[in-house]
Amino acid sequence: MQMSWSYWPNGTRFFTSAYSPAQGEMEFKVYMKKPSPPGRHSLAHEICYIGTGGMCILELSAFHGYIESMTPFLEKIELDGEDTIGDETCDIIHLSFMKGQRERFLWVSRKSHLPIKLKSGVHVAFDIFAEEEWTGIRLNEEIDPALFQWTPPEGWEERRMPSPDDALLKKAVLADLGVEFEE
Repeated sequence: MQMSWSYWPNGTRFFTSAYSPAQGEMEFKVYMKKPSPPGRHSLAHEICYIGTGGMCILELSAFHGYIESMTPFLEKIELDGEDTIGDETCDIIHLSFMKGQRERFLWVSRKSHLPIKLKSGVHVAFDIFAEEEWTGIRLNEEIDPALFQWTPPEGWEERRMPSPDDALLKKAVLADLGVEFEE
């Protein structure tokens, strides 16, 4: 079974924010691992756990068989001009979803044929825009397998996702608050 690993070299409050008596305290030297079956797991959904503050525009697992949630709502793809990013001449591809409520612009390098920039727009009561740009893209280079392996350093502890029961008040706490309940 393939696993995804999250770890926090600078600490995290994720596990103590709502499920611990030490609410809000930083925890260091902790990690979490979860099953990540190919085609059924979204790496983008893991972003919230590593504390970046938001999700990526591009579904990271799209290259591993996961179908992005917006795909069924794609209505239009068109060429929208050209632009230069760094030293790359790019074609701009415009994708429209849900009658234009969402749109994406991809800057695709004419040299490598890979996207190097993405701008996303959501048009609701107000417009929300986000951009991502990718640099240092290399093709046909051997990748060191060690880059895809992580072993927790000595002294690090595994944490698990809290269950819904972890967030419930325990009977002893309820009794201290004067709440009566039947067994």
